[in-house]
Amino acid sequence: MTIELVLLVASVVLGIVHIIIVSHLQSGQHGLSMDSQLKGTQRCAAHVRRQERS
Repeated sequence: MTIELVLLVASVVLGIVHIIIVSHLQSGQHGLSMDSQLKGTQRCAAHVRRQERS
């Protein structure tokens, strides 16, 4: 009986962890990744510097 209970609890915990990881990965795909945000910021800063020079 105790082995079955331990396996049930482990299964539930792993299921919850799986849901959290999958939802986190999916939300990362919908928004901009950190690399994309950094590249966009760098492009914007380069554009501003070019405008300041001219």
